[in-house]
Amino acid sequence: MKLGTAAVLGGGPGGLYAARLLKLAQPGCVVDVYEQGTPETTFGFGVGLAAGTQHNLRTADPGSLADILHHSHPHEMSLRVGDAVARMPNDSLRAISRTTLLNVLQRHAVAAGVRLHHGQRVEADSLDADLIIAADGAGSSVRDRHAADFGTQISVGEGLYLWCGTDFALPMALFMPVSRRAGTFVTHAYPYAADRSTFLVETDERTWRAAGFDVTTDALAAAPGDASDEMSLRFLQEAFADPLGGHALIGNRTRWLRFRTVRCERWHRGHVVLLGDAAHTAHYS
Repeated sequence: MKLGTAAVLGGGPGGLYAARLLKLAQPGCVVDVYEQGTPETTFGFGVGLAAGTQHNLRTADPGSLADILHHSHPHEMSLRVGDAVARMPNDSLRAISRTTLLNVLQRHAVAAGVRLHHGQRVEADSLDADLIIAADGAGSSVRDRHAADFGTQISVGEGLYLWCGTDFALPMALFMPVSRRAGTFVTHAYPYAADRSTFLVETDERTWRAAGFDVTTDALAAAPGDASDEMSLRFLQEAFADPLGGHALIGNRTRWLRFRTVRCERWHRGHVVLLGDAAHTAHYS
């Protein structure tokens, strides 16, 4: 099918990558990406790139993958329980800052001829395009507006998790539980730059409540959207003091969340197509 115009709603990695591939496949198509945020307000920590992901990206577009890998950080994996450590050598694991990844994908999208529009919230129904790609995330407004047509089903997990970071590179990815009076917390942490690591922490609801984090979570409901749960960060910084080696945990809109699993029976409605988390969330594990 030859397209004259295409619009992508959402300037995250999926939206930018799809826009570039579409423009490369159909050079005559006018491709616009609309992102409600601005580059300087991007948030997040590291993005992991497993071997399978790299293979798929290499098959689809080797040029942009080479640039991504050039800016990525390699790491191996380890599991630590108490004083026992199991290491798994792996020379193909990479991670990259989300901000850096977006910068790389923006450059490659523009190089292909894609037009980027930041700071613009655009509704799918207002666009006159041959194809509309809704890459607007797990909370997709496009999907929610037509949930019945897409056959949307959303379930919420029982466990709780939060994302934070730290200002040094761990020697390798780390899976590690720690026990406190409230219960057990588990981290999955990994380096994504020479001076940065992602720190993901999970726990069960009983432990979360015993530690008082239900109270801090309720308090954040009235706080600005970019606020972090500072009490939780201080508690977890102490709990994981050993692997942190004296470094602080860094928040960035860091709050306790429950994972939302999104499933859609249909990924398209007429000329509107859902992409990525808008169509199907993938658990971080």
